[in-house]
Amino acid sequence: DAKGRFVCDSVGTNYFIATGTGLAPIMSMISHLVEKNQPMAVLFGVRHAEDLFWVDRLQSFRVKNPGLLVQVAVSRPTNQWAELRGRVSEHVTIDKEGQYYLCGSLEMVKGVRVILLNAGLTAKQIHQEIY
Repeated sequence: DAKGRFVCDSVGTNYFIATGTGLAPIMSMISHLVEKNQPMAVLFGVRHAEDLFWVDRLQSFRVKNPGLLVQVAVSRPTNQWAELRGRVSEHVTIDKEGQYYLCGSLEMVKGVRVILLNAGLTAKQIHQEIY
């Protein structure tokens, strides 16, 4: 099988959670799925607002898929930051029917995985890549 293991081939609602450069593989999945108009949500986190990238590109996917939810969290925000504050693990949406794709630091992936498992999701619903 030439496919990697971190691929999105599920139907239903997909939740993508990425930190830092972990957004790169997530973007590939989203750009593929946006054409199918599947329900999905993206939660992207960085330490500082200056570290953000591709947020405008994420938002542009909403033209093809208006149901796409894009959230951005900054863990060390300035007073001017108006969106989500804190780590992505503080903002995880729990959907017991959803599929979750986690990509980023080891700490984030392990932490969010524990949150999801403790909320009653199965390991088969959680797909991860340390980046």
